[in-house]
Amino acid sequence: ASSFLPSTALLSMSGWERRVDPNTGREFWLNHATKETSWNPPPSAGRQLPDGWEEKRDAQGRVFFIDHNTRKTTWVDPRRSDGPTKASPTPGGGGGG
Repeated sequence: ASSFLPSTALLSMSGWERRVDPNTGREFWLNHATKETSWNPPPSAGRQLPDGWEEKRDAQGRVFFIDHNTRKTTWVDPRRSDGPTKASPTPGGGGGG
């Protein structure tokens, strides 16, 4: 038997799943892709990417975002309230161009 209660929400696009610690009753988040856990919900919890955006992982498992509208990439989640407002280093170190 699993030591965790069944999930209450799975965010399949980002790999995060909400779980409850059976010992404390406290909610936590588990990322199946990266094996990370967090007491805080991921920034993307329950929110879809804007039209034309895609979430991917690099070879090290780090999340980055592709804006197919502009053909650019960023480490900054476009769902964040401050959004990708300035140029970020291109994921993969390519520098873009």
